[in-house]
Amino acid sequence: MMDKELSAMAALPSKAGRTTAIARTSTVEPEEAGDAKEANATLGKPSHRHPKFHFLVSQDEEHVRLELIVDGSVVDLGERAHHQTLLLLARERRGDECQSIISSEAGWRDMVSLGAMLGIDTQHINTHLFRALRQLSPALRQLVIELDLVERRRGQVRFGDTAFEVVDWKGLAAVRA
Repeated sequence: MMDKELSAMAALPSKAGRTTAIARTSTVEPEEAGDAKEANATLGKPSHRHPKFHFLVSQDEEHVRLELIVDGSVVDLGERAHHQTLLLLARERRGDECQSIISSEAGWRDMVSLGAMLGIDTQHINTHLFRALRQLSPALRQLVIELDLVERRRGQVRFGDTAFEVVDWKGLAAVRA
């Protein structure tokens, strides 16, 4: 049942036309809504901590490992195929920002051209994005962080406005040794 709820919610945009990991993973049943409001009041609002995505990339760029860094703590998210999609979106956004494209327009890529860049079809891109959100949402909820990981608008998608860095695995091994 939970997978159906997540799948249905993943397709729905938020009020601003964007989607957030926190909004998509809420599974509060209607009869539990009052209890959830009370629990949220005691937990407080999401913090203003700024997470950073740390992409560890192999030299041939075939393997991408992702770490989430928050306040010096590292959450290792492992090596997954959907991390490569997130990495491409992050690089595209940074590339646009370096070319002085205004931030509200930076990084938007249509699904067809994104599919051509990745060598996969648009349905597979949606699967990658869903899996990325499903993997990251529990960590973000646990850390009480609200984050626009992936933003969508009609026919287009981009990496959210989140800090990230790309590190070569070889260089990282030398630093950690």
